[in-house]
Amino acid sequence: MAESGRRGDQGRKFRVLGITETSPNDHEQRMLQRAVHDTVWEVVMLGFNMMHHNARMQIFPHTIAYNIGTLVMFVGRNIFE
Repeated sequence: MAESGRRGDQGRKFRVLGITETSPNDHEQRMLQRAVHDTVWEVVMLGFNMMHHNARMQIFPHTIAYNIGTLVMFVGRNIFE
């Protein structure tokens, strides 16, 4: 696996630095809206499904602009209960 290259090796013990949200506690994804403007993050993990799609307008444009990897979590199993 290649090094990220964003910060160079610098003797660190990890390859990629990421951040994840806690969707049940932050439905509006306010933490990620602030975090994607910080140049330290190389990947974000966030909730995104057919009932929770705020990220399309508020997060994804910034992850694309800042070249931040995106990992989507959640399935739609609990939305019909």
